[in-house]
Parts: sequence; C-alpha cells; structure tokens
Amino acid sequence: MTDQEAQTSIGKWVSLDESVAQLRLKYIPILGKVLSARNCSFPFFQLDRRIQLMIELQLVSQIPLIEP
Repeated sequence: MTDQEAQTSIGKWVSLDESVAQLRLKYIPILGKVLSARNCSFPFFQLDRRIQLMIELQLVSQIPLIEP
C-alpha cells in the first residue's frame, strides 16, 4: 500500500464516520418528538450503536493489517 492509498483510505473512513454521526444527530430531534428520551430514544441509540460496532467488527476482521 502506498502512502497515497493509505491517505485515501483514512479519508474515506473518517468521512464515513462523520456521515454516520451526522445521520444520528439528524434523528435525535425527530425521535425526541415522538419518544421519551429515557424510555425509547436512548435505548434505540444504544442498540443502533451496538449493531454498528458488530458490523464494523465483522468488516475489519476481514481486512488484514498492513505491515509497517
């Protein structure tokens, strides 16, 4: 992997993380209008985060580590 390829991959990962965070932020007020934060919204986002972490774990386990 070249330095340029590594830099491109890093940029894509950070951009994807930002996009997911922005999407979550978008839905906080929407869910807050119809669900109480403590009883519904918070558990929803907890579950969403756990599912996202499981997906990421499955994906990264398939990508070999780059030797320095």
